[in-house]
Amino acid sequence: MIMSDAHISIPEYESLAPAFHSGQLDAKAWVAAAKRGGMTYVVFTAKHHDGFAVADEGDAIQVFDATPLHRDPLRE
Repeated sequence: MIMSDAHISIPEYESLAPAFHSGQLDAKAWVAAAKRGGMTYVVFTAKHHDGFAVADEGDAIQVFDATPLHRDPLRE
């Protein structure tokens, strides 16, 4: 885990969330590309073991509230 291995405190880790930038995330385009490539399912990690959640699930550190994205990519 990055927090324990790098000795990062929870407040310091939380302060890094606004720097997360997804670029031009287009979930539909990703799924379409996966289908064109022959994939039949996708495995999506919705929550990092250090507590950073991609889905809007009420955690202290989540993409929806803590980053400039302000969307739920998992729902998309």
